[in-house]
Amino acid sequence: MRKLLQLVAPLLLLAACGGDDDDAGSCSAQACGGDLLGKWKLTGGCYTVLEQPELDFCPSATATLDLDKATGTVVFDTDTYSRNFELTARLTLSLPEKCKHQPDTELECADLSGELDGGNPLTCKDGGGGGCSCTALFPSEYRESGIYTKKGNQVQLVSGLTDYCVSGKNLVMRPSMSVNMKMGQMGDMTSTLQTTLEKQ
Repeated sequence: MRKLLQLVAPLLLLAACGGDDDDAGSCSAQACGGDLLGKWKLTGGCYTVLEQPELDFCPSATATLDLDKATGTVVFDTDTYSRNFELTARLTLSLPEKCKHQPDTELECADLSGELDGGNPLTCKDGGGGGCSCTALFPSEYRESGIYTKKGNQVQLVSGLTDYCVSGKNLVMRPSMSVNMKMGQMGDMTSTLQTTLEKQ
């Protein structure tokens, strides 16, 4: 349904920026600092949704963001760094059964599938408890470079202050400040991205 897709599309745009967990473990790793010098290969990551969106037609809908694919590197020299990532985020939107009963129509999960703005396909199917589960994939590239400074267990990058922890050949980086996304009719959605890397 075009109207429903127009409501969902702003949320899906968030996926390119910023899921619950990944193969690397907890998405709330503790900062411990350490030596950042060298080249680090991206091996995984996870998103944490801190504030859920609000759908007018389905207030009880919930969204999760997962990292479907992650490649790239971060290189730290003495005082400069460069970060090059290619990420594919998977958004899952879960709608309970009661949201299928709208005042002017009865929705089927398949009716919600379609092509979103930008050509990203949204696929919806029957979910648990009679509700619907909708998914979409969003590939993106992220490039950043500049001067960095360490502040205890945090590092100041161009994009902001980031918690980090080096343990052996592993590096975990997690923004210490959340990102708030404005999504019009859907309210706000706040999330953070944690990345896991391996020393090369």
